Amino acid sequence: LRGAKLGADELKAALDDAKKQFPAKVQLVECGTTKLKPAETKLAAEPFTRFDRTLYTSTPVPEFAFTLLAFNAKTKHLDAKACADVELELVARPPSGAEDWSDAVVVAAGGCDAGGVFRLAKPEPLDEMGEWQFRARLRETPNAVWTALAKWERASSEERKQVRKKDRPKFSLDTLARRDDDALAGLQGSEPPFSRAVECKLNPSEPVQLTCSLSRRSEVHLDATIADLSVTFQDSLDQTAADAQQRVSPKDYDVTGEHSRAWIEVEGREPFALDLSACRLARCPGDGALTLDNLVVPAEAVPADVLLPATAELHLELHPVVDGEYEYVTYVADVVAGRTQSSPRRVFRALDKTFQSLVELEQHVNMQDNKWLVPRTVAPLALTLTSAPAKLSLRDERALMDLERPFIATCVFELVTASGHFIDAEKVQMGCEVVGDGCVKIVHHGTAQSNEDGSVTQSYLIEGADLGWSGQVRFDVDDTLFLTAEASTGDKNVRVSVLTQTGDAVEEEVDAASPGWVAC
Repeated sequence: LRGAKLGADELKAALDDAKKQFPAKVQLVECGTTKLKPAETKLAAEPFTRFDRTLYTSTPVPEFAFTLLAFNAKTKHLDAKACADVELELVARPPSGAEDWSDAVVVAAGGCDAGGVFRLAKPEPLDEMGEWQFRARLRETPNAVWTALAKWERASSEERKQVRKKDRPKFSLDTLARRDDDALAGLQGSEPPFSRAVECKLNPSEPVQLTCSLSRRSEVHLDATIADLSVTFQDSLDQTAADAQQRVSPKDYDVTGEHSRAWIEVEGREPFALDLSACRLARCPGDGALTLDNLVVPAEAVPADVLLPATAELHLELHPVVDGEYEYVTYVADVVAGRTQSSPRRVFRALDKTFQSLVELEQHVNMQDNKWLVPRTVAPLALTLTSAPAKLSLRDERALMDLERPFIATCVFELVTASGHFIDAEKVQMGCEVVGDGCVKIVHHGTAQSNEDGSVTQSYLIEGADLGWSGQVRFDVDDTLFLTAEASTGDKNVRVSVLTQTGDAVEEEVDAASPGWVAC
């Protein structure tokens, strides 16, 4: 094509021969299992979409097949021999990419098979929701005629002057590769031939995980319905499942189904299964959000030796309702050590295997026949379980009797719920006052201390009382639960000096039982 002295006839013959072997056009011929009709393989402005183009985050990108046509060829593509030194590259334009493909990236490249067909696919899953476009183009390879011609046409006038006249190409790239298609309008001569674009749409995958949340505080009362419990759905990449094609409506899940279950774990104890028989799902504002109504945490979910309020975790699995016969697969999410102690990670166990990510798990399940993954909470909902106190008692009813100076009483209280659980009184507002005596007061003395048996110890100081005072003290919990106890002051070791009329002292033991002596 260059460097030779050819006559006009010889040059035309060489050009005609080159046109028969030159890869002038790239044809899209297959999208996955869909074979394109001849009219569809031609270069067009709009991308090809008439195939099963909807993908999910867990499904691989389909393989695309391409062939090369010579200058005047209509349907017969170049064979493997003619394409021996030719490679195509698959270029991808994400949903956020520029319309002119200026920021498109090469995702795959390769040669043809024995039939002269180039089969290319993006090896990694798509990572941006929306419509992706792919097309193949001729790849620059060393010693290829197209590469040499393209480099010459890209060269500046100064660079061309440096090339000897006899080494310059005898004709342009457009002479070998016709560029009169409307879709090629504005294409520079140095740009490689490319195929018609093909479009895939990436949707979030089927929901494989749930997130439970409460719109208000996370405090839940035992034996009462959990109010405003919201459930949102996510795919394996943690993206919210909100598309109309996804399973995020109440009818898509059987709350009372065999694989639907909820359980609570209280302070690391054994899981306690919750009853879902009365529960139902309902819609609530927000994409992919439902409410789970009528879920109750019974008092027996909390072991008797656990003080209230108790920390707990709520887990949930929901049985999907799908057409056809499926074996439902449940999984367990475990926290394991990461590269450092401060970076733990999760692994997922199902079907007697361990997977490093939800994507890996979902892909494995989807490759199995008639299996469906049951979505569940990966990160449980942290709750605080509590209950209203039903009884306040003083373990020693004489704890406030016969107080000696400085009139400090040490009281041990038991605060118990109707279910028999002890409440940590340190976390409860307890008030105290002297009944009917404005001169005497009772105040806290020091901080309360919780005991291992569930009781709490608190000291009180009686102020303004004289020796021999007696009265009643009332304790309350949040002004709703009251306890009244007797209180008095005295001294078991009182000595009294008795004086004669002359002022001489007579020592005499005081008999406290004698009606002749009155403390004042």
